[in-house]
Amino acid sequence: MKRLFALLFLPLLLVGAPAEVVNLYSGKPQELPGEGAWSLAAAHGRILATGQAENGRISLNLPVLEPGSTLEATLTFGGGPERKLRFHSLQPLRGCSALPLHPDDARLAEQLKALGLGEGDGEKLPVIGSRFEANPGRLTIVFSTKSDFPLPLPAAWKSLTLHHAKIPGRLSVYASKKENLADADGDGSCLEIRLDAKTRLLLLTPGFDLGEIENVLLLKQILKEKQP
Repeated sequence: MKRLFALLFLPLLLVGAPAEVVNLYSGKPQELPGEGAWSLAAAHGRILATGQAENGRISLNLPVLEPGSTLEATLTFGGGPERKLRFHSLQPLRGCSALPLHPDDARLAEQLKALGLGEGDGEKLPVIGSRFEANPGRLTIVFSTKSDFPLPLPAAWKSLTLHHAKIPGRLSVYASKKENLADADGDGSCLEIRLDAKTRLLLLTPGFDLGEIENVLLLKQILKEKQP
């Protein structure tokens, strides 16, 4: 069985993009590496905070932002270049919605609700959960676990796209004349399986941690841009 290496990447989430912005939460302590005196300024120049690094770490704690909002800022400190920061509210998914989750996924539902995800019944809203099964006419986002793999992929797929994001995942894809499999021995963050023009499965890497702001923003981008 042949492993597929050269697959497409998710735009805007490539590692090493120029002038990369550091995403952080507002409303709770955040730390960055740095030395000496530091200053944090908003995009319009207003000083938001100043301080002194301790043990090579800069500690930031901005007041909580309104749900779904962001704040652009620039961090300057002695001995280092400026760093572009983007602070997010504690509910980055505010403004995104999905169908209600299955009762078996109650814990996941609680996590997503706390992050601001709404529920609805619109015909274009995606399905989110742990079940690897397509829902005709919808995008289905699947939170996988290591025990799901190796995972046979639907035979009737139109395209397979392995995406790589800022936080490396563990997904890989193997192909043969008999079957295609997803496995957890690679570095893919999510696998998009298109079955027809409106029906897709999007398999997230095992260990997809919603405690990481970058993963939450990846999910937000999928919800906003990847709906049929």
